[in-house]
Amino acid sequence: MLNAQAHVLTNPVQRFAAQTGTLDWFRFWLQYYEDPDPAKAEQYKRWRELRKLQQENENNGKAAVPR
Repeated sequence: MLNAQAHVLTNPVQRFAAQTGTLDWFRFWLQYYEDPDPAKAEQYKRWRELRKLQQENENNGKAAVPR
């Protein structure tokens, strides 16, 4: 959890955490990659649920996301 009071990440540890999370997010969605680090298991569990919802929406014709 990052400090919610500051929007500009000047602390190197906070900046690294934020950028790592962003990289994980893009790799998951664009490359279908999941980091095997057990500490990240919960984030991937949530993201897999989001992917499942997206696929259900696509199958129902509600959203068309090109691949």
